[in-house]
Amino acid sequence: MPKTLVIAEKPSVAQDLARALGKVPKKSDHYESDEYVISSAVGHVVELEMPEDIDKKKYGFWRLETLPIIPEKFGLKPIADSKDRFNQLKKLLHRKDINTVINACDAGREGELIFTNLYQLAKSKLPVKRAWMQTMTTEGIQEAFRKLRDGEQMADLADAARSRSESDWLIGINGTRAITKRMFGSRGGNVATVGRVQTPTLAIVFTRELEIRNFKPRSYWRVTAKLLRTRSTTASIASGTRRSLRRRSPPARANHSPGSLRGKNHRVRSRLVSTISRRFSVKRTIASAFLRVALSRSRRPFTNATRSSPIRARIRARFPKTTSRYAVRR
Repeated sequence: MPKTLVIAEKPSVAQDLARALGKVPKKSDHYESDEYVISSAVGHVVELEMPEDIDKKKYGFWRLETLPIIPEKFGLKPIADSKDRFNQLKKLLHRKDINTVINACDAGREGELIFTNLYQLAKSKLPVKRAWMQTMTTEGIQEAFRKLRDGEQMADLADAARSRSESDWLIGINGTRAITKRMFGSRGGNVATVGRVQTPTLAIVFTRELEIRNFKPRSYWRVTAKLLRTRSTTASIASGTRRSLRRRSPPARANHSPGSLRGKNHRVRSRLVSTISRRFSVKRTIASAFLRVALSRSRRPFTNATRSSPIRARIRARFPKTTSRYAVRR
């Protein structure tokens, strides 16, 4: 029975795939069942050839006259530390009982590059499917395998990944050799590395360090003020509040329902806030805040229905000179 080879990006992902695809048992260095053979890379197992791999005689020694190095075609080779893993995957790709390979590397440009370079260097001719996994949960893996994409659909993403890799090579190889020769000449053992991401990042850090070292302290002034609330201002606001309550508040009735009292309380509060805001030219929010402080935060309805109201008692305690003059009448 033909089988499907699944290549993940890391061994831990291969283990998750084996669990999600029906608890595929482990066999030697991979997982295998009647339907699937699951293995993995260890990140990048293939890299671009170095200049000395292209032409040992010409590029073996670093010389300014050989720059820039621009290969007509970028070759691939196994990474030395991952060569055993590459050989294992290459052997699986050429097994006669496998008729399809599924790219289950990470969903992204880098995952596409890992598989594409491996597939290209192994010279495999198997049809390719892509498992685009957005999440590594069992449901997410099974959903991705139900909706496999054709390998041709991912060609643009693979081209973008290859372009990024080759541009890094061109900048890194040529820049490193040029700067090293300019800085150190023929002295061996010294290398000034240059990279597409590394060098601009280092420049940002260096520029910031220069700004810190060249910083010159300058004098500055801070304006502070103490604002004191005088008793006359408080009494004036309180007197305006009492007059508003005396003139505009309707007398409370004993047969008011709780709902109607809440409505009247709201209207009284609104009138008081408007009076404070207009009299002292302040915003309604400030007037409302003062009213809450001056007339307490009692949970009882705000009304002048009774002389024993806790609001009246707090007014007496806070403004003893103005309470008798602007009394709240029934």
